[in-house]
Amino acid sequence: MANPDSEPPLLRPPDEIIDPNAARKLSMYDRIGGRPIVEKIIDRLYTAIETDPVLRSLFPEDLAPGRLHQQWYLEEWLGGEHRYTARRGSPRLGQRHQPFAITHQAAARWLGHMQTALDDAGVETTDLQSIMKGLQPLATHFVNAERSNLNRNARTP
Repeated sequence: MANPDSEPPLLRPPDEIIDPNAARKLSMYDRIGGRPIVEKIIDRLYTAIETDPVLRSLFPEDLAPGRLHQQWYLEEWLGGEHRYTARRGSPRLGQRHQPFAITHQAAARWLGHMQTALDDAGVETTDLQSIMKGLQPLATHFVNAERSNLNRNARTP
């Protein structure tokens, strides 16, 4: 498992390095419909989190700030405006998630809610699959509860 202090694989090389024609292609953000669609995705995701018995306890009582930060982050991650880093600096997601006991079950539930949110927002299947393929390693990077339990058990005589 990854070092909890390390950053997950968030930063990708510029698209033009991977594909010289990228400058002429739409970003994923633009392909899915931009900010209005990202807002729908995050609204649906957080509506699901509010009623999820596994995930709700991992979030603060007031979900509004996190909802907004998640929207900014997803916009940027998908290739939209850099509202997250402009307002909050480097994501430091490893540090931000470390205080919470995140299990494989919680990561899987979050991914499931995100997939449903993308689908409900009308994201095309191929784009939805690409987004989920990128989010899978991020979500599993934050799993720390089993790792902590394994480390404690390893020290027990």
